[in-house]
Amino acid sequence: MTRRILTILVGLALLAAGCGGDTEGAAVGDDGTGAGAQDAADEELSDEDVSDTDDGTEPAGQPAGDLPEEIVVAGSISQSGPFAGAVTDFAELADAYAAMVNDEGGLDMCGQRVPLRFSFSDDASDQAQARRLYEQAADSDPALLIGPYSSPLSFASAPVAESVGVPMLMVEANSDAIYAEGFEWVFGVLDGGTSWSDNFFATLGELDEAPASIGFVVEENLSNQEIFEGAKANAEEAGIEVVVEETLGGDTQDFTPTIERLRSADPDVVYVSSFEPFAVVFMRQALEQGLDPRLFHVAKYGATFVDSLGEEAEGVSGEHYWLPGVAGEGTEEFERLLDETGLSVGEYPWTAIRMPAFQVIRNLFETACSAEPEVLRDTLRDLSTATIAGEVSFEDNGSGTMNPFPSQIQGGEFVVVGPPDADAEVAPFAYPND
Repeated sequence: MTRRILTILVGLALLAAGCGGDTEGAAVGDDGTGAGAQDAADEELSDEDVSDTDDGTEPAGQPAGDLPEEIVVAGSISQSGPFAGAVTDFAELADAYAAMVNDEGGLDMCGQRVPLRFSFSDDASDQAQARRLYEQAADSDPALLIGPYSSPLSFASAPVAESVGVPMLMVEANSDAIYAEGFEWVFGVLDGGTSWSDNFFATLGELDEAPASIGFVVEENLSNQEIFEGAKANAEEAGIEVVVEETLGGDTQDFTPTIERLRSADPDVVYVSSFEPFAVVFMRQALEQGLDPRLFHVAKYGATFVDSLGEEAEGVSGEHYWLPGVAGEGTEEFERLLDETGLSVGEYPWTAIRMPAFQVIRNLFETACSAEPEVLRDTLRDLSTATIAGEVSFEDNGSGTMNPFPSQIQGGEFVVVGPPDADAEVAPFAYPND
């Protein structure tokens, strides 16, 4: 439309010049043909956006290169081995999410709809197996790699992304060690492990009576040791005395010596930094042997923990990334996916990490409008995504910004108990053993 209007104006200018109109000050060419008017119009035209559509709207962006017939996101899931109980059904959750996207026509990549598909293999909860599977997955030319469950498996798999030049999005992996490697192709939705309990200690700081002492029981592995380090630093900063620090192997079956040390030190809080199976064994023995602090805090717990301990789980606190009552983007879609798959955040707390990862994946492809590895990598660096757990973006080292809420088992249910400024329905925190 802009070009047509300018053409008419030029024609009128030429007509006026040819009819002997007032040409004083007019842009007339040396040959008297009115070429100066055309030059002026051309100059004006060069300053306009000549690509405007006839209705005055800006045209839609275009895909960056040819798009594939489908977007494939490949990775591994622990469908056997010790991690299976925590995540074995997450492949079904991913398929349900892809079906939801595809029911809408697929990913909207600058006006072109492209189906989304996830592809998973069983890593058997084994680091070496996970790495082999990612090497095999990379050979199938996926658009994106999605990380496995846990920091140990993710740490083992991350170098594959670097070697093949395919972006990898880590999910349940918050170890600072992963992001200290200087990887250019690895990104994660979670904040670093040392920040895990920042919100828990912020909540304790708001209580009328903060705890005076704390004892730590730590499972010896990458993720849980970093969580302990961050929690210990938080405790010391808050003036809470650290009276016990015990780090034990994941296969420990007899916690009696540790429990005796805790009973002797009598801390207000016993903080267990571990995966759920370790925590269940420790808690059973601690309760049987009469350990009775004001509060047990178990960093990673879920329905298995509650089912194993029954009523004795009441009042134990921990962390969750999302629970009903937490405000966030896409909550209705998430709850629908949980209904369709029969999963629950209580039984599978890490579904609340998978969903934000899915939301990041969708936003990535719909923002980049490309399946080219370099384009996706560069888009991730500046990407910000509204998710069920809040805004997710990436630090310069690739780590994310998601941090868990402190939660507590009250009336047999998990509820959010902080932090004070949480955008959520927050229940009052209580010391169960007072």
